[in-house]
Amino acid sequence: GFKKNNLNKESLFVNSLDLVLTERCTLKCSNCSNLMQYYKSPINSPEEIIIESFNKFMESVDSLNELRLIGGEPLINKSIYNIINLADATKKIKNIVVYTNGTIVPRREQLNSISNVNGLVFKISDYGSDLSRRIEPLTKLLDEYNIFTIREPINIWTDSGRITNHKRTNKELYDVFGQCCVKDCLTLLHGKLFICPFSANLYNLDKEKYSFVDYIDTSKASTAKIKEEIKKYLYKFKFQRACNNCN
Repeated sequence: GFKKNNLNKESLFVNSLDLVLTERCTLKCSNCSNLMQYYKSPINSPEEIIIESFNKFMESVDSLNELRLIGGEPLINKSIYNIINLADATKKIKNIVVYTNGTIVPRREQLNSISNVNGLVFKISDYGSDLSRRIEPLTKLLDEYNIFTIREPINIWTDSGRITNHKRTNKELYDVFGQCCVKDCLTLLHGKLFICPFSANLYNLDKEKYSFVDYIDTSKASTAKIKEEIKKYLYKFKFQRACNNCN
């Protein structure tokens, strides 16, 4: 039905892309679902790699419903404001969402540079005043620039921040993948495109140990090849091998 039809269509509409701007974070959550707690020497993704891979991705798709700018803490990477304007200029993206933790307040000139971007949303994870210590001045300033803000209290943690070898059968992998809430949330990290944020950070943490992780190297693939592989990710995959390590 739906999946088969989309696999054969020329056009490609993607619901969600996580663009990872940095491995660095201002918080050290022990159970971070993006596995930031495992990074010994976290880095910002270089701006030229972000731009090159993002442009290649956008050339490969016809429409993107939601671009999610994430980390770590994405506001640590000062390139974020250039990236937001670049994304807006494509005219292919409905919403651009910045996922931040309420610890960094941008400068006025930085917010001014993005204040006219269509569909821009700041989604603030509110961990309480002790951790999200600058959330009040941040929300006040975003409001001043008429940037749409969602403040989300974090009261419940999912136990997804661990790397485990579950030794799952193919049937169990199929079931796990089928129930996954991010299996259609493609993730672009350091120029490589992954099926989900967990597999992206798993591979990034140890490329040799987790060499089995599925990814597309955007620097080596044509836009036609990237398009073909994205369709396989979204409509053909029954599970991925990284599901065995996900909790």
